[in-house]
Amino acid sequence: ALVSITRYSRQACQQLLQSTASSSSSTTTQQQQQHHAAADGPGSHLLLGQQQQQYVPALRQILQLMKQQNSRTRYLCACCVSNISRVGDLPDQALQEQVSSACRCAVPYVVRLLTSTDAAASSSSDITAHARSSKAAYDTENRYLCQVPLVLSSLIHDRPELLKLAVELDTIQTLIKLLHSKAAAAATTDKPQPTAAAAADSTTQSTASLAAPAAAAKAARLAAAVAAAAAAAEDAVTLRKGCLLCLAALAMQGDTARQKMMEGGRLITVVVSSLNDSDLETKVAAVGCLRGLSRSVKMLRGSTIPNSVAGPLVTMMQDSQAIEVQVAAAAAVCNLALGFSHVRPALVKAGVIQALTHLITGMVPELRLHAVWAFKNLAHECDNEVQGLLLSELTWRGFKELVVSDDDVRVRQQAVGLLQNISCKGAGSIDRLLAWSEGGLLPLLEDRLIPAHHAALLAAAQLPPAAAVASAGDLTIASQIYREQLVSLLYAVNNVCSGSEAHKTAVMTSGIPGLLLQYLSISSSNSGGGGGGSQVAAAAVQPAGPAGPWSGIYPLCDVRTAAVWCIINLLWCDPAVEASGTSTASSSDVTAVAAAAAKAAALKDLGFEDALKGILAECAAAGSGGSSMAGVPALLGDSARQDLLERAQTALQVLQKLGAK
Repeated sequence: ALVSITRYSRQACQQLLQSTASSSSSTTTQQQQQHHAAADGPGSHLLLGQQQQQYVPALRQILQLMKQQNSRTRYLCACCVSNISRVGDLPDQALQEQVSSACRCAVPYVVRLLTSTDAAASSSSDITAHARSSKAAYDTENRYLCQVPLVLSSLIHDRPELLKLAVELDTIQTLIKLLHSKAAAAATTDKPQPTAAAAADSTTQSTASLAAPAAAAKAARLAAAVAAAAAAAEDAVTLRKGCLLCLAALAMQGDTARQKMMEGGRLITVVVSSLNDSDLETKVAAVGCLRGLSRSVKMLRGSTIPNSVAGPLVTMMQDSQAIEVQVAAAAAVCNLALGFSHVRPALVKAGVIQALTHLITGMVPELRLHAVWAFKNLAHECDNEVQGLLLSELTWRGFKELVVSDDDVRVRQQAVGLLQNISCKGAGSIDRLLAWSEGGLLPLLEDRLIPAHHAALLAAAQLPPAAAVASAGDLTIASQIYREQLVSLLYAVNNVCSGSEAHKTAVMTSGIPGLLLQYLSISSSNSGGGGGGSQVAAAAVQPAGPAGPWSGIYPLCDVRTAAVWCIINLLWCDPAVEASGTSTASSSDVTAVAAAAAKAAALKDLGFEDALKGILAECAAAGSGGSSMAGVPALLGDSARQDLLERAQTALQVLQKLGAK
């Protein structure tokens, strides 16, 4: 009853915890000692390691019951803990900690239940050949075991600490073994046939006059066999789905987990076959598992993931009746579409570009996000053929709407990333982009680089400033997205600056150089820090407001480094031509050097030389101060500052050298 209540009512879960919270403080020292002394079996070290943890009575009683040897009791207790853990934010932080602790205690017990499931699956026989005495006996004794992987999946999903614990408990090999068991294969080998019952009826009718009792007994046995086979087939689907969901969650843990999964190649065969499963949820679980495996660069570069996954994935993306399947397939394609992926050519051949184009124009935000993301990765190191396909399927108007006005900031970020990737293949690539955009490429870049846009974006961020802080650089999720979008815009400009002389001239005659100067001089615009070098280079994470338009864009080093790269490529010309001088150079080479010198003079007049010198002074001041930028881990701050310093030195040298000509 408690399992059902906690599963279907979030309010009941909250009331269960909160109504008993007040009484938890009455736990005596003797009760606590008895509680910890009673801990045994798997997970007891976790319970004993939390001597100071006082659980509310409901959780305490559930954990006590979980220590019983009865597998079904443990399973039901684990279900309760799993359901309670998914109730959402609790008003009391102490309750949150108790629920998290209960989950840590439950995982080892559930992993042990997996062993029981494995033992039951290993002893499973052909139940169509050996009819059971009753379907009820099968239900009570065996059916709950097929639910164990689902419970484990619910416990560990999106919880790094519990995922790590599950990997350490060697859960992966047990799950793979379950997928290859007779019980998991029952759906394909033991499906009940409609003719079986009919055969039983006909047998009963034809022999009723001769031996009615014997015929009735035979019909009953056949009916029981068909019912048992139907139950086994249903359980097989549940077991496979649960195992694949668990493995999909574990695949997100890291390369160590993924490497264990691919040992022997047993898992990938099940994943590939499950992509065509008739059960929708099993199919989604298999795609999730494939998505997790595709996060490994080693697996993408090799042939571990076969090309045969391409066709089913494209087919799933075209299934407009199953949005969940489309989202899962598009998410899996994102990594598989990268330039170094072994599967990318097969995906292109299977029609992935055409399938993604339809998803981009859809109304489902997650579909648009993954579709644009996949397009961005397809543009990564793409050849002319793939670039041509991308541009032929996308319209400039539709793409511009994604960059400028899509409701989801994540979609806008990935669209800018697509522009960055698709423009980095040299002058010919940029010519195709300019023709595709009908001259609108540079005006779009200029418009999106206006600082006011980014101040507005940061102010409009829906995520609270101090919400989830990223591990590197004290970035909130929102500010990190906007920062990456801005950096991608600057590198898209840099790609145009690295094109032909005509492309460089087009940039110089636009408003982009003036905007680049503002990005180089970000520190002087940031009024939140005083005048010190290291202080102005570190903007605190806070919404845009009185502190200035740049207060939310942090860290600033990568933004300024991207702007410096634009200057370097704008002024670049062949060093051999520069060294040879005008006496031996061809007329075109002389023209190139003269054009570079003219650009250098124009940039100096705008104030770029002073801006670059200011960057060098800031970096030197931060370095001599013996500390990294505020809020940034030492290694990250030093690395970012060093990169900016080296690029600024290069740009300043080139600017001064050409400006002297």
